[in-house]
Formats: sequence, C-alpha cells, structure tokens
Amino acid sequence: MTADRWPISYCTLDRSPLFGMPETLHEQIDHAARAGFTHITPDMFALRMYVDEHGSLEPLAAHLADRGLAVCDIAGANVSADREASLAEARQLADFGATLSAQWVQSRITAPLYDAATLDIYRECAALTAERGLGFGLEFSPFTPINSLGQAREVLDEVRSAAPGQGIVVDSWHLSFADGVDALLETPSHDVAFVQLSDVIEGTGATTKATMHQRALPGEGMLPLDRFVAALETIGFDGVITVEVLSAELRELDIATYVDRTFATTARALGRSVPS
Repeated sequence: MTADRWPISYCTLDRSPLFGMPETLHEQIDHAARAGFTHITPDMFALRMYVDEHGSLEPLAAHLADRGLAVCDIAGANVSADREASLAEARQLADFGATLSAQWVQSRITAPLYDAATLDIYRECAALTAERGLGFGLEFSPFTPINSLGQAREVLDEVRSAAPGQGIVVDSWHLSFADGVDALLETPSHDVAFVQLSDVIEGTGATTKATMHQRALPGEGMLPLDRFVAALETIGFDGVITVEVLSAELRELDIATYVDRTFATTARALGRSVPS
C-alpha cells in the first residue's frame, strides 16, 4: 500500500471538553469531511457529553453516515488496578464504538506490570470489547508502565490469546521518545492496530505538558517523519493513520482553519500533493 492510499482519520480530542472546550462533534465532522478526511476518531469526553445532551449516540451515527465518515477508534480505555472500573470503562467505550461502527477501542495500561492481576484485567477488557465486534488497541507512551514499542509487543504476546483483533497503537510522538523507528521496522504489520501522527517541537522533551499541549502538526516539528512513513511502507502497514495533535496554540484557531491545516500538513507528511 502506498502512502496516498492510507485512510486519514481526524481526531477530535484537541477540541474536546478535556480542555474546557464545548462539545462540537457535528461541526468537526462537517469540516473533516469537507477537508478530505475519510475517518474520524471521536474522543470519549465529547462522546459522554453528547450522550448527556442527546440521550444516545444514534444522531451522531446518522450524521457520520450522512457525511460519509467512518470511525477509526474510540479512545481510550484505562486499564488500572481497579478491575470493576476498568471493565466499566471498556464496556462503555465498546458500546460507543458499536453504535458508531468503530474499528477499535484504544487502551492503555496504568497499573504495574509486575502485578499478575494487571494483565488478567486487560484480557477481560479485550474479550469484552471483542464481544461488541471491536478490536482492542494497546497504546505505549513514556508516561505509562508500557513505555516502548518493544515492551508493548511483549505484552501483546502475553494477552493476544484472550481475544481476537488485538494490536498496538503506534504514536509517532511517543515512539520518538521510546525505541524509535528501528523498533517499528522490526514490528509485523499485523501487530499494528493503527497509527497516530503528530510532530515534536524542538526543546519540549518528553513531559506531560508537551504531550498534552505542545505537539506540532505533522511536518512542522523536528521529527524525521519521512523515515517513519518509509518504515510503515516497509512493514506493509495497511491500516488507518489518525492525526492526534494536542496543542494549546492550535486550539486558538477557529475549527475550520484548524481542520484544514491538520489535513493539509498530514497529507504532505504522507507524501501526497495538496492544492495550495
């Protein structure tokens, strides 16, 4: 698969109630469809507010269908040491995903891996999600017990028998502060659930402030995204690339400008020609 055929998903997280912003899912969907996105990644904070206001996600599902957008994933289930809380969140997000015909529920493990119960809880969450027809994607980051792609692969090997449709979420920002592109080259494409794309602003480092508020649009930071894209091609990745740019500066833009810039920079980073 060539770079111009990877589906690109617009992520709503940066414009969500998590950052004190109003729920604007319909408006973001409209702009995403016009900009050229084929998929969308709705965040759980906006989805919860949407259900509170509308009673269900059915109107949102109809709006997505009208605009021709598919849902890549629902982020993100937190698998902690609290079994009941972990299962409850996985169940809610799987239900959201089933209503919206999503492909994946994204997850992260926050409990210590030395506790055998942690992976048992993860297996239960993965199985529950599979029952609703969705895959369970495991995200690694510098801020969780699974802090590298290599470690995520080890965990995946331990849990994959619990449910079908499991994989790893490879975030370019996280990978840059972990084991790097070479680790991606060693990863079978069938172990990659989907990819998240953003760029690193020089001098920001691997801090929670940087990951939540100081990311750059693809191609506007210091990452060698050409190597990242080439690695995806080399391993034969054929899934969705979702653009997860979290930036306090970009939140100041109006939604239309933000969505248009997000699509244009991402398309260029993937080697596509974009009309100026």
